[in-house]
Amino acid sequence: MSTESNNCRLRVGDLWIERVAQRSGFVRLGERLHLSWIARRVTGNADAGPLLLIFTVICFHLPILSAIGYLETGVFSFARNPGEAFQIPAWVIVVAILLRLKQSYEETINELPGAKDEDISGIVDSGTTFQQVFTALGIPPDADSKATANLESITAERLKYGLLVAGLAFYFAFLLFDPGLSDTVASLTGEAVAFVRFYIIIPFVLYPIGAEIIAVCLGCLVLLPFKIRRAGLIDFSDPRGFADLDSTGRLFKTVTVHYLVLIAMFATFLTVGRGASPNNLFTSSLLVSGLLIGVLLFVLPIYWMSRYISRAKEVKIDAIAKQAKAIGDTNDIFPYATPESVQETNDYTYQFIALNRVQDTNEYPLNLSMIQDLLFALILPYLTTVAFQFLFDAVL
Repeated sequence: MSTESNNCRLRVGDLWIERVAQRSGFVRLGERLHLSWIARRVTGNADAGPLLLIFTVICFHLPILSAIGYLETGVFSFARNPGEAFQIPAWVIVVAILLRLKQSYEETINELPGAKDEDISGIVDSGTTFQQVFTALGIPPDADSKATANLESITAERLKYGLLVAGLAFYFAFLLFDPGLSDTVASLTGEAVAFVRFYIIIPFVLYPIGAEIIAVCLGCLVLLPFKIRRAGLIDFSDPRGFADLDSTGRLFKTVTVHYLVLIAMFATFLTVGRGASPNNLFTSSLLVSGLLIGVLLFVLPIYWMSRYISRAKEVKIDAIAKQAKAIGDTNDIFPYATPESVQETNDYTYQFIALNRVQDTNEYPLNLSMIQDLLFALILPYLTTVAFQFLFDAVL
């Protein structure tokens, strides 16, 4: 198998928020404030611009606009609603998670096998419809290595725009048919502040971040397994027995754990900002649904990868058996064949070792520590809501 593609590090394209931070000067500001070391520890990347950008926007969105609204209504809504204060660190964490997922994805694709194993070139996607959908989502139909599998793009731009348009359609429909929330905010902050919040910042700053983080999760958990399958990326010579695909399992675990962190943050926001108890029907249903989706997000890509590895093993074993039968004149393979020369003995031995290596390859790209991390993350949303509920009951 060629290793040429392994020598060239792949770099994932910039996210929307990274482009905006670059063009608006927040990247340069982060450099001048020497925040690179903080950003590197938080996101794995030295660029602090996106974190500064979202912090600035949220501070303007909540405390500053609340102060402006105070001049009109005499009510400082930021002080009255603890949910607004909670959103400042929450949105910074959301962007940090987005950047961390991008970094994890980039590390994963650079650990994948470099080129296609020609023996498994017969494995193809089933169904013309599925092939067309995958192609439309940015998976090249003729990929044969990391360099041609479009791995530098986590997800297609059309998917991100589609998610954003769908989200905005739902949001504006909600405002149209249920204006109670915006009317309440307008009564506390004034019409101008409510307009800026509900018709500028939320739909055109916060919703794009939400759409992009959903698209990145889909790119990691759905598109990546099929990019690997189409490109035939697998290396049975991996001495660890994972065919150099265990990095995908780590990525799936990382994405799922961060998704559960987001669920925990949202549930905590309901407790802090809305006063919802973790024991009531709505919050409990939300947590249970979120946990089930989290389990599904982890299980599905692992299942897709296991199917691919299992099928690749079958094809590779057949290819090795065919090569072994071609060595001598008996059409048998070692240990049933009788070598007639030293060279035949070496050839049989090599094929037998290769066959054992393929047979011993793990069909699931995960280990016990990944499952332990996931199990802990599954109880995190409920623990955080109960902890904040206890804290509020004790303080208030």
